[in-house]
Amino acid sequence: MAKTLIVQYAPRMDRSATRSLALHFKSVAKGSVEVLDLAHELPPMFDEKSIAAYYKGYYNKKPLEAGEKKVFERFEKLTRQFKSADVVAVAYPMYNFSMPAAVKAYFDAILLKGETWDMGSDGYVGLMKGKKAIIITTSGGAYNKESGTEGYDFSAPFAKTLFGFMGFDRAEVVKAEGLNMMVDKKDDILQKAREKIDAIAKEYYA
Repeated sequence: MAKTLIVQYAPRMDRSATRSLALHFKSVAKGSVEVLDLAHELPPMFDEKSIAAYYKGYYNKKPLEAGEKKVFERFEKLTRQFKSADVVAVAYPMYNFSMPAAVKAYFDAILLKGETWDMGSDGYVGLMKGKKAIIITTSGGAYNKESGTEGYDFSAPFAKTLFGFMGFDRAEVVKAEGLNMMVDKKDDILQKAREKIDAIAKEYYA
């Protein structure tokens, strides 16, 4: 039975289009589903102590002392949760052309050498093969080739690159764009996003 992890950041709660799409994905996911809400539980960020523990334990392969283990335990807890999933969904709004700081911090926390990626004789090696991801993003503006603003979107391409770096077999993107620019079309935009989520889920859980 597949296990799905939904990592969402939707601080506007019930008013959030992001949250509504994450809930829709949850409704069509098969097997067990776990939800991590980054708006309620902010991920840890690297500081002087945690980065030192990371390099000591994961790069230099030296045992950590009790205090160092304590500093790094949230990083390891999030990574274990992430690795246990067969399907990972991340859902968040675009902030200033990229992902919110909490989402970037989450990726930093679980992109641990020797856990989700490593280095081999031929370079980087993704350790998450056999897994799938879906990236659900929302934005007030629309960023596409037609308008010449496609290059403003550093969000979804970045997330897709990170999943690819970790070795995921697939990482599909669902965008609900222009929600503020085209208020009269908001319902249609969200419906198309839901339909794309349905199609991806049908393939992922076949």
